[in-house]
Amino acid sequence: MKPPAPASSRSATYAPVVTAETERLAADARAYLAAIDAEQRAGKHAIVALLLPLMPTYLGGMALFLFESALGPALWAEMFTLLDRLADRTMAPGAFRGVLAATFGKWVFYILAHVVGQSLMNKANSQFALRIRREVMASMLRQDVEFFDRNPSGVLQERLNKDAQELAENLFNE
Repeated sequence: MKPPAPASSRSATYAPVVTAETERLAADARAYLAAIDAEQRAGKHAIVALLLPLMPTYLGGMALFLFESALGPALWAEMFTLLDRLADRTMAPGAFRGVLAATFGKWVFYILAHVVGQSLMNKANSQFALRIRREVMASMLRQDVEFFDRNPSGVLQERLNKDAQELAENLFNE
């Protein structure tokens, strides 16, 4: 007795059945895929909608960083000049104390500009990541149950958090 041929070498003996019903189902499937494709392409503008409300916060932080960048080198130069004049004894210690108090005030303002600028940038970053997470989670919840059968929830959660954070960091990186 001869053993049966392996499954890969067998040929189909049945011709595909094409009926009006299968043609309609295939057309519906193509239309559904086209609608999904159009929706996904339209989604690229959604990121701009998530980003625009955060722009004042982000731009405020950037303005403070620019201010800090302009003020910092001048403060360092002023401080070195004061110390050099004090070391050369071309400035009296009493006059140095008065100028030092004014310089100290500038340093406090400089440090505050840095801290507030960094805080505004961090706030924009975290708010954007939160908005992305919300939108993606809302989209995931609209998926069929089969989607969650194929993709473990832990993997989805990790991917959601990682991708949202990376996107926010790349957009709001100093």
